[in-house]
Amino acid sequence: MKIRRVKATPINYRLEAPYLWVFGELDGFSRTVVEVETEDGLVGIGEAPTPGAAAIMAPATNITTRKSAGPTAGCR
Repeated sequence: MKIRRVKATPINYRLEAPYLWVFGELDGFSRTVVEVETEDGLVGIGEAPTPGAAAIMAPATNITTRKSAGPTAGCR
């Protein structure tokens, strides 16, 4: 299976009211929608945060994962 086309579309949207959380306030979000098409005509669509959003979320994800999952066997 070979990839014929990849299309990345950035999307920015504002919230009606700010989203408040422990790390501050957000008035909108940015995402990238990725569409991948194979030479057979299969299409897959995915979504990912922009690099800036990923950097903001990384500390929260790390804290949440450590508190909820605890140590993982075989990992240091």
